[in-house]
Amino acid sequence: MQQPPLPPDALWPDTAIDTWRLLDRAGCGTYGAVYRAVRNGQSPVALKLALYPGDKRFEREAELLRRIQHPSVPRMVESGQWVGGPWEKSYPYLVMDWADGVPLYQWARSTHPTGRQVLQILARLGRALQATHEAGCLHRDVKGDNALVGPGGRLTLVDFGCGTYPGAPPLTEGPLAPGTRPYRSPQALKHQRSPWRNITPYEASAADDVYALGVTAYRMVTGVYPPSPLEKMARPPAHTLNPNVLPELSALIERMLSESPWRRGSTEDLAQALEAAAANAGPEADVPFVIHEPVRTHVLPSTVRAAPSRWRELARLTPAFAAVAAYALIYFSMQEAPQTPGTFPLKARPEESLKVGMARAAADAARFFPLTPAPSVVPVVAYDMPSRALKGQKRPPCRPRGEVEINGACWVRLDLELPCREAGYEYKGKCYVPLIAEERPDTSGLR
Repeated sequence: MQQPPLPPDALWPDTAIDTWRLLDRAGCGTYGAVYRAVRNGQSPVALKLALYPGDKRFEREAELLRRIQHPSVPRMVESGQWVGGPWEKSYPYLVMDWADGVPLYQWARSTHPTGRQVLQILARLGRALQATHEAGCLHRDVKGDNALVGPGGRLTLVDFGCGTYPGAPPLTEGPLAPGTRPYRSPQALKHQRSPWRNITPYEASAADDVYALGVTAYRMVTGVYPPSPLEKMARPPAHTLNPNVLPELSALIERMLSESPWRRGSTEDLAQALEAAAANAGPEADVPFVIHEPVRTHVLPSTVRAAPSRWRELARLTPAFAAVAAYALIYFSMQEAPQTPGTFPLKARPEESLKVGMARAAADAARFFPLTPAPSVVPVVAYDMPSRALKGQKRPPCRPRGEVEINGACWVRLDLELPCREAGYEYKGKCYVPLIAEERPDTSGLR
């Protein structure tokens, strides 16, 4: 029996994309799905397939990768068009060298690198950005999710889908180009609030990439985002939040986060400074690096129970009413909850879908997320996606609509901008809440 045509983000293994054969799906973003693919027994490559027919972003990303030649930037192999999907449309795709590795923040948490290794890995990220800027290009979405660390500390800067180069045609409307809000520079955020925002689009520069590099480094070594430049809050230096951070690195992070673009320096200067700090650091730089306890990444406690009975009652309602009722209850309960110093306020907005399971997931997540004291000056803890399912969380198969399988568990995406704060877990620039497993009926009394 012939299978119906599948959309670009749900192709089966062994699907043919021109001369390439798909092995498995490695990930999926806003505009493209990445597959591991092979051809004629060659080494695997990364095949990035557009989710939307005729997406011009892929043409621009292909041009960016052709211009940048550096060991820490994926080599462009080829590009093409795949005709398929339910409506037999033409979808662009890119083929690049496969990059083994894990995202930067996950690498920092799981391997406990030394201070010297942290300096070295940030220097390699700086060199990749230097090559990008010297080719006349901008990345415009530098963050930990887009930096992969592989065996031996090999770093690869990926996902140039938001990048640009001189003369590239604009692809989006609005004051700012696509990107991730916590990593935007003070100049970009101020432009977004200016009266000229709808008349003149913001022109990003290399200094914006440098600022995003500073946010990436700060978040990696402290576990929190620096305060937004618009909040007018004092930013504690990284070494005051985590004593494992070398003073030299803390000073360089402060330089990258300078409000003035010219004070941040070039990526070449910063890479050289990071390399020099790694080479000249003393024995204290060889101590395993860990995130300090008050600001470490948190996960849900192991005592998470099944959904309370009142949420089970919601499942009997229509999906639309259940979603509205659940989110209304969350909203008003958070509005009435007293806020104490050092406690993070819970914030959540309705998810796009109106499935009962989503409403239960959001409600249960809001109920069970612990309020953890932290320095009140930086109330932006980063909750990264756990590497495996939480206790009491639903496991695959996940429903094809509204539920997302990540790391062997089912999650629901929230319509939130980063940082997620207490409203969910962060994964590839999006916020998610865990889907609580259904209670199994008690069959002990049945005969």
